[in-house]
Amino acid sequence: MPTLLHIDTSLNAENSHSRAVTAAFREVWESEHPHGTVIYRDLDADPVPHLRADAYYAGYVAPADRSPRRGTPSRCAPG
Repeated sequence: MPTLLHIDTSLNAENSHSRAVTAAFREVWESEHPHGTVIYRDLDADPVPHLRADAYYAGYVAPADRSPRRGTPSRCAPG
């Protein structure tokens, strides 16, 4: 099944030219892929959290040596 990742980043909401372009592309894409999946992300409304040092460096620590705070390399610990 085809999947489209639709990401908007503009701070201008309805006045954004880039949002108009991505919306137009998505509309055409959806008409050509009626059973496709769209994953939508608005980075202005829901920003990606900042990468913390402990999450970044967890990938350089052997799993057996990680503290509970370090978690896994792919996890960004909040706060």
